[in-house]
Amino acid sequence: MRDDFSEIVKNITGALKGMNYYSPAHPAVLQQIDRCIQLLRPILFEKNSLVMTVVDSVLVVGGEPFQYANQSVDEFIKRLKDRKVEGLQIKQGISPDEFNRFIQILNEDPEKLKEFGGVEFALAKRGIVNIVTRKIEELDEEKEIETRAKKVYGDARNAVLEIMREARIGNFQKATKVIRIVTDMSEIMLKDQSALIGLSMIQDYDEYTFNHSVNVGILSLVLGNTLKLVGKDLIDLGLAGLLHDVGKTETPKNIILKPTRLTSEEWDIMKQHPVHGYNIASKMEGINKVTAQIIYEHHVKHDLSGYPSITTKPYSLTNIVSIADCYDSMTTLRPYQKRFDPKEALDIMTKMVNKAFNPEYFKVFIKVLGIYPIGSLVRLDTNEIALVTRINPDDTTMPVVRIIFDATGKPLKDVFEVNLGESDSKTGRRKRTIVSTVNPATQALVDLNKYFK
Repeated sequence: MRDDFSEIVKNITGALKGMNYYSPAHPAVLQQIDRCIQLLRPILFEKNSLVMTVVDSVLVVGGEPFQYANQSVDEFIKRLKDRKVEGLQIKQGISPDEFNRFIQILNEDPEKLKEFGGVEFALAKRGIVNIVTRKIEELDEEKEIETRAKKVYGDARNAVLEIMREARIGNFQKATKVIRIVTDMSEIMLKDQSALIGLSMIQDYDEYTFNHSVNVGILSLVLGNTLKLVGKDLIDLGLAGLLHDVGKTETPKNIILKPTRLTSEEWDIMKQHPVHGYNIASKMEGINKVTAQIIYEHHVKHDLSGYPSITTKPYSLTNIVSIADCYDSMTTLRPYQKRFDPKEALDIMTKMVNKAFNPEYFKVFIKVLGIYPIGSLVRLDTNEIALVTRINPDDTTMPVVRIIFDATGKPLKDVFEVNLGESDSKTGRRKRTIVSTVNPATQALVDLNKYFK
């Protein structure tokens, strides 16, 4: 792969030099550009895009630094630095014509280019959409968000574990730590909610209770944010999601982990956990009445059925946690229940609207997660099988996916990501489309932790 990158840079600088003597349409120039496209196509097919940056005068291509530079690399670095370009992202749909126009921009006088708005403006003006400028801080921020998301997920899981462990022995902690965690979650969510939703797909049979609590907190925040909740209301909601099952510390483990149907006596004991949760939350310094009330009511349905029995309308935010709780319970492996595919879970939940769920809230929930939610396994029109990893907000039927099985059903050693929303630059058609979700037997073959942890 490194040799291919070197060859690409060599042909770029060759085309740049060629334009000093010939027109952009001259065969000597076109040959260099065609060679670049030939080398780029398999790379972009696998990775969807290629990022080239200059870091401390070192060219980094696809994450690989060229420590031992050559004349072509030095020339390319100079062209970028003179035009104040920190990085470039080349996308899968790049055409020879676009690449030619891009080379022409790199061949223009830097000062004149600056007068007319710089490289970014020139790319847009000339209709180049598959090459974009990127700043180092933008790329670093993307990695930072992913790192922060993983850290806050781990912190949240540990905080819930500690709160529940202490509650079992009658110690009720201050809520300072979990308030900070929920605040961090809400900040990350505003930048990239897919990063958090993806983490909610982590499956951990042994730590189900704690992971489930964090997942419900995340999904509650995502839905609450989309419903335009802000400030204190959003934090209260996130806390309620995170702590909704804290009352299970009062429920015997043999009931919580029972792999078969509960007896009526056991079910009566299980139904007490919202009441216990309300009592525990009420004793935690920093948890207000709103959060405690949501915890108390989170198993009360939209039509007032469910438990515990109440006669007045539940708090307005309660049903948000109820929706999040139901969805994560269905899509997570549990001791007594199989894991449903995310789309399958939404289809089942749709039949429960009006009775169990606020219809407006649930409508927004589906819009947020998309028709094929993160974590769904889908079959493409190429017969490949892919895992949905990000939602495309412009078209939820065309998410970002990772191809994990080839067209023959063989697991891929090197999975690759594809944005189904991108079209072929020549035909204008989608390169791949989803035809269906996959059957449960195939779902069981996929370890989601491998792709989301």
